[in-house]
Amino acid sequence: MFGLFSADRIDTLMIKTRTLSNGVRCICENLPYLRSVSAGVWVNTGSRHETPEFWGISHFIEHMLFKGTQSRSARDIAEFADRMGGQINAFTARDTTCYYVKAIDKHMEECLEILSDMLLHSKFEKKDIELERGVIMEEISMYQDTPEELVHDILEEVCFQDQAIGRNILGSNESIETFDEKLIRKYMAFRYTPDNIVVSAAGNIDSEKFFSLVEKYFGMMGKVMSTVLTGDPPRYTVGNITVKKDIEQTHIALALEGVSRISEDIYAMSIVNNVLGGGVSSRLFQKIREDMGLAYTIYSCLTPYSDCGCTTIYAAVNPENADKVQRLIVNEIENIHNGISNEELQRAKEQVKAEYILASENTENRMSSMGKQWLLGEEIFTESEFIERVDRVTPEEAKKVIDKNFDLNKMSQALVTPNC
Repeated sequence: MFGLFSADRIDTLMIKTRTLSNGVRCICENLPYLRSVSAGVWVNTGSRHETPEFWGISHFIEHMLFKGTQSRSARDIAEFADRMGGQINAFTARDTTCYYVKAIDKHMEECLEILSDMLLHSKFEKKDIELERGVIMEEISMYQDTPEELVHDILEEVCFQDQAIGRNILGSNESIETFDEKLIRKYMAFRYTPDNIVVSAAGNIDSEKFFSLVEKYFGMMGKVMSTVLTGDPPRYTVGNITVKKDIEQTHIALALEGVSRISEDIYAMSIVNNVLGGGVSSRLFQKIREDMGLAYTIYSCLTPYSDCGCTTIYAAVNPENADKVQRLIVNEIENIHNGISNEELQRAKEQVKAEYILASENTENRMSSMGKQWLLGEEIFTESEFIERVDRVTPEEAKKVIDKNFDLNKMSQALVTPNC
């Protein structure tokens, strides 16, 4: 079962950890056969932590940290990665925000220094706030014109009605109109605190040097505790919504209550998802695309958070076929209650393991996995431990998660359809 990992156990591996006196946590993995390093600052903040006053501000802050510091202009930050021969970027999710740099290993200190500078010394000038407000409004418009993304966001709203975790990450034009330097700094004082930060790195790293650099650039943060802004844990809700747009296809998104990342069922659920719609040999893909030719894109995926989750099925189809495809999806959900074959089980296990292994051969992915897991208090394990856990899933365990989570009476639905 997943649980809080032991730092003593992790330190017997290539992964090393340390906590600074101010509460900032550091984690790194030495991969001496590489010449690159990925370093990231993970902050325990996202749209699920925002009250209506702050809706969209986590994403807004992510943008603003690239607009200039007391010693760097926005152009200086933009040119930094090119001078280092690397990449600098960031992203905001519903539960976390990450700022990261990928470069040649000799530039480790420069990477940590610029991340610290952006995090601790950004200026938030009024003209930059106004410019970025316009940029994000364009991003909102772009997302509204991208039906596959829109339907997934709408589905999250249905699955977590009237809850912060269900609101989209970007905010709305109305909410971001209220953002100014005062509100940005107020929110950062709540959430950008040492106990809410993990500095993570993977690549050709000397762990002691890494820890001393994190101390140098993040150790001056005051020991302040984060503020909890939202209340009760998320609760899954059932509903449906249809949005009409000037588009050609109908975009279908269906959801069933899933499992969290720390659930003991996550491995079995990953295998069941793969059988249902996780690959080109999956039941949904073979039935709806290959056998009947009713969709070009159809898949299922897991959206697990630290304390809740969903299983989502998506298809883009001709509007005339939308009802038929939905019935076929329901039929496949009903059929999977009969269990999965040994052949399907073994094939899905190999696919799940291969996806994990291939992803782990990238320093950015390794940095991200470690940083997010430690930030959210989740277990960190080796590649061999992950493989062992997948391999020991039995048909009976798969059937158990199907019966527990694939209840059609609790299915939510979102559609984005043509106006006509």
